[in-house]
Amino acid sequence: MSRRPHVRAMVTYLKPEEGGRQTPVFSGYRGQFHYEGEHQHAWDAEQSFPSRELVQPGEGAECEIWFASPEQHLHRVKPGLRFHVQEGGRVVANGIVTEVLGKQ
Repeated sequence: MSRRPHVRAMVTYLKPEEGGRQTPVFSGYRGQFHYEGEHQHAWDAEQSFPSRELVQPGEGAECEIWFASPEQHLHRVKPGLRFHVQEGGRVVANGIVTEVLGKQ
């Protein structure tokens, strides 16, 4: 991708028996981004995996994230911030921000 991501993170996708997905996640996946401890807001965020094509349930990977509404996030995110990725009301992954890259 030629555009610059807003943040980099390490994301671990839950196994199906942990409530996670049955199928792998590919770059371009747009799960709902939730800050840890804050469940009233769901934010659309596109994920890309620069070092691999896909991530299987139960695996972790370096992830680049683009927020659909960066103005709602960039003042809040910082390295070490924990977050969840959800599909509807179900948590499918946990992550931690490793780097904030800012606006494009």
